[in-house]
This record gives sequence, C-alpha cells and structure tokens, in this order.
Amino acid sequence: MATSVIRPVVAPRLLQFRHLTHSRTPLLLAHFHRQRLSWTLTAALDPTRSPTIMTNDPSTRSLHSGTQADAPATINSYQAHLVDDLVRSLERIGSFAMTSMSDPLSVEDDLTQIRTLYRSLDRSAKLGLWEQEVSVRTLAKVAKLLAQQPWGLDFLIQVRGDLLTTMRSRSASSPPSLQTAINVLKRQIQASLLPGLQFVQLSRESSDELKHKIIQYETVHLMKTTDDLDKRLQRYRLIYAYLHPRLADPIAFLQIALTPTLSGSVQSILNDATANEPMDPPPTAAIFYSVNSTMRGLAGIDMGSRIIKAAVADLQVHHPLITVFSTLSPIPSLRAWLMSTPPTHGSGPRRAVGAAAEPYGRWEAVGAILPASLREAVVRHFGSLSKFGKMVNQGKWVHDPAQRRFVRAVLTPICKHYLLKVRNDPVERFHLGNGATLLRLNWLGDVSPKGLSQSYGFMVNYWYDLPNLEANARAFNRGRGTIVSKL
Repeated sequence: MATSVIRPVVAPRLLQFRHLTHSRTPLLLAHFHRQRLSWTLTAALDPTRSPTIMTNDPSTRSLHSGTQADAPATINSYQAHLVDDLVRSLERIGSFAMTSMSDPLSVEDDLTQIRTLYRSLDRSAKLGLWEQEVSVRTLAKVAKLLAQQPWGLDFLIQVRGDLLTTMRSRSASSPPSLQTAINVLKRQIQASLLPGLQFVQLSRESSDELKHKIIQYETVHLMKTTDDLDKRLQRYRLIYAYLHPRLADPIAFLQIALTPTLSGSVQSILNDATANEPMDPPPTAAIFYSVNSTMRGLAGIDMGSRIIKAAVADLQVHHPLITVFSTLSPIPSLRAWLMSTPPTHGSGPRRAVGAAAEPYGRWEAVGAILPASLREAVVRHFGSLSKFGKMVNQGKWVHDPAQRRFVRAVLTPICKHYLLKVRNDPVERFHLGNGATLLRLNWLGDVSPKGLSQSYGFMVNYWYDLPNLEANARAFNRGRGTIVSKL
C-alpha cells in the first residue's frame, strides 16, 4: 500500500513554528490528524505554497503530484481545510474570552494564526467561512480581542471590506450570516477607530509619505505628481485628512477651495494661478470639490460626512467670513444611466409617441421628458433621439459652439430629471443623506475627459445649509424627497 508523506521542506519549518510559539503544541493539534495539520501549517508558514501530497507508488503518483489537471480539486480541498481550521480557531478563542481563562500570550499567538489563516483563503473560501455556524457572540468577542492587537484594527477593516465586496457580488444569494458578520465588525471597528481619529490640515511641509498616499487615493480629480498636489495646497486651497496612529494610510481626505462666490467650474479651481495671492475682498465661500474615503471596510461608518462637518467647524474658527459651504460635485452615473436599458414596467419615462424604434440605451425613452418642440427639433436634425445620443457620446460637439448650445438644451432637462426623480447617483445620495440641498446645476463644470465621459461635463453644487442639515437629512432618509434650493 502506498504511504503518503509530506514534502521534506515542511519538516524544518514545523520545527521553526514550534520554536516561535515557545515550544507549545500548536492550536490545531487538538483538532486534526497529522496530514491535515501539515496542510494547515504549510499554509500558515508560507501562504504562497499549496501543499502537495506525494506517494511512494509510481502508479498513483500522477494523481497526487499537483499536476495542472488536478490543481483546482487539490486547491479546493485545501481551502476547505483552512476554513474548517479557522472556524475552530474562532470558536476556541471565543470560548476562552467568555470564560476569561485564556493565557494572554497563548491568545495572542492564536490571533496571529487567525490572521495568517485568513490571508491564505481564496475568494470562494472566504465566503464559505461566513456560511459556517459561528455565533454572533463568539465573533464579537474575537473581534474585540483582535482589535487590541497592534495590527488588529487594520485587519478587521480588511476583513469587513472583503465581506462587503462579497455581499455586493452575491446580492440576494448572500447568506444572512454574512450581513451579521458585517454588522458585528462595524461595531467593533467604530469602537476602536473613532476615539483615536486625528483631524489634520495638510501643508507643503507635510511628509512625503502622506503626500504620496493622498495622490494615490485621489479618485475624483486625479493627480500624478507632488507638483499637482502642491497646487492644491495654497493660501486658498486646503486639504484636510483623517489619520489614525494604528493605520498606515489616511482614512479620508477633503479638498476645499476658498472663493469669493459660488464656483461652478472645477477647472477654474484647479488651474487658478492666483490661489496663493491675497484676495480682496476676502473669500466668502468654501467649495468642497473632492472628498475621498480610502478604505472599503469603513463603508457605512460615514467618514466622508464626518470630515466635511469637521472641516466646516475648523473653517468657522479660522475663516469666520465664510458664509457659504457648498460642494462642486460630479454626477458620475449620469451617462451610464442614459446608456442602460430602461425597464419595461415601472415609473420611469416612457418612449415618446412616434419615436424611432432603434434602441440606444434610454435615449428614446427619455424623449418623454423633453418639451415637444425640443423633441421634434432633435428628430428633425438627427433622425431620432438614439442618433442624437450617439452623436453626443462621440464628444465632438464640445468643440462646436452651435452644437454645444443645442446639446445643453437637450441634456439639461434630462439631467434635472435624473437628479430629482431617479435619484440613483451615489454622490447625490451621499450629500443629500448628509442634509445638503441641491443648489445649482453647472453646465460644462468639468470639461476633462473624465467629466465629459461620466456626465457630459455637468456638475452640481450641493449646499450645506448648516442650521437645516439635520432636518434635511431626516427628511431625505425617510423618503420625503429631494430638497431643492434653486437648480
């Protein structure tokens, strides 16, 4: 009979592992026979390796030698063992925490092992982990212990980010335990994160490391070099950030332009050569033109909202003449919505009577939004709304003044309908959920390639009317509609 053996490389590493854990028997020896233990230890010590079982029988070696043909089955089985090991580790540590009988050093080693095992899981195995029976109480206790480790907060944020990504990809098919785990981790992350938050204002003297991370995480108006960043760190250009001593990366950051009046063009903010010169009269408006939250695992903890409110409080102290607090925000989903297929039933706009039958996203359907005279003009000049939509998406109209005027006339009511009726833009929902109000729609507020491709250049001012923020937020979050100041 063939005898299964482990590759020789495992033996010295096993000795090393025992030395690192102060010669105590590793946790998993209490639960698994030797072969499964060896698989787990190999993963813990070298996550890049998939242990391969070899046999002394040449006739069967090809079935177990890690060939490409059988690799998926071997990996799946191996990952399943890791999930099983990790669940048992969670239960054991949770049980010790509840009885307050654990040796602190032993628990520290076990917590480190949990992190190592988790990082060895592939995407499907991570989902399988949360389909196991792990009680809420156990998970909460283990999360609290993890949060006490120097690396624990960062690890919990990473795990919750993975869970949120899985939840989004699985949608309705996600197990209830997945949402439970997300909520448990959210509570622990909040308890560990919020007391240690550091609210800072960047300057040109800030560390190069922090500057490079701000450049790396900026997603609204991209930067390439520190020179680009320095243009946003001037007398009337400010950047605030949330940091935490236990996290290597900034948590959130906000970019602000101080201007004499409400601004409707992001290019005028980014390319203003006078932003470092004294302004007479002094600025009276603070324009929030970029807000970024850097960690997926903090979704739902409202770091963007927190940093805006903290910035407003700081500006009121250091710039008391500022009376207008407003954003200059993109509408990143407008074009994607226009190019999506409209539902056959529902409350959305129906296809205009007599419209051409050729489909091109929602362009035919939104014809019902337009005044009859404008809709007829589109059909007369372009043949159909779909053909007009194709012309607009090509982008050549930007360089033709006559076409720009016509495109503006058609797109403006469509954009207003999207903001006021559809209300599916993530940036809009973020600011209205904070209590801001729709103040003004800005045509060609962003003429960068990104701005034109996302929203045909439209940008929005969301007004943070401080005395009414809380009431507006409650009204919006209770489904009472969008608060509009002007538009």
